[in-house]
Amino acid sequence: MKILVIFTGGTIGSTVSGDYISPDCAKPYRLIDAYRQKYGGGAEFDTAEPYTVLSENMDCSYYPRLLASVKEGLSADYDGIIVTHGSDTVQYTAAMLSYTLGLDCAPVMLVCSNYVLEDSRANGLVNMAAAVDFIAGRYGRGVFVPYANSDEPCRIHRGSRLMPHLPLSDYLYSCGDSYFGYFEDGQFFYNKNYSEKNSGKHYEIGDNCAKESGVMWISPYPGMKYPDLSEGTRAVLLGSYHSGTLCTESESLRALAAEAAKRGIPVYLTGATGGPDYESCREYGKLGIRVLPEASPIAMYIRLWLEGAAKSALGMEMAVGGDYAGE
Repeated sequence: MKILVIFTGGTIGSTVSGDYISPDCAKPYRLIDAYRQKYGGGAEFDTAEPYTVLSENMDCSYYPRLLASVKEGLSADYDGIIVTHGSDTVQYTAAMLSYTLGLDCAPVMLVCSNYVLEDSRANGLVNMAAAVDFIAGRYGRGVFVPYANSDEPCRIHRGSRLMPHLPLSDYLYSCGDSYFGYFEDGQFFYNKNYSEKNSGKHYEIGDNCAKESGVMWISPYPGMKYPDLSEGTRAVLLGSYHSGTLCTESESLRALAAEAAKRGIPVYLTGATGGPDYESCREYGKLGIRVLPEASPIAMYIRLWLEGAAKSALGMEMAVGGDYAGE
């Protein structure tokens, strides 16, 4: 079995130096050595390193380099690809790869660690082992993130379904707890409640992406003042409270919606679910707010970025309906 390991940095490729955690150019290769020492040498690893960065410093300009490296690996007919990544923004990169690669490619596994590998609390090796075992077992195709929350089995998440981290937590969850499967006691189990649709669509992004996405993502809180629209804004993504609501009585929100309509900037809302709405939701249509389907807010943010950055004829309207590749 041959696996390409693409190193990009992050905690899993870093070392504690003094009071700070910094990327270590030798660390990624130690990950492979540590894996072999603990789990054996059944896999043959080749390596690539398109860039090294702490994942919190990621911007959209990194994505084409990673995508090119992954596609090169897929064309070389590896059994699977492992991308090491920082846990802070792994959800965003996983969604980008999901929408650009789709569901029908050799498994691409994004592996991260909640702590540097020397830390006894680190889950990096467990996640790495799950990635290798998933590839070896041919349990699925497309983009996945193996991740073991503390005292839980290592779950395999579909790349487009990961939710944002909760504050002060390194746990990862899928939207609606719709993870793909999990490993326990060396065996893989599919999640019987998991389902997906494959639209067959995917994006192709150019070699030179701007650092900024052009998508203004705004989270609500009581008494907030909505920001002004900048010149570079081409879409607005509104977060919502857990019931899919916003304060639609807010004059600040109304001003934002009016300005967006005047400038032809679409405004979307994420976080709404099916079922009866609260009366405040009646105002969405009047304000020109388009409600997105149930999905990870991160996936919707990446989708909107791709609508502008990708070489795609789908158009922004596709963001409000239809099947999503990788979901």
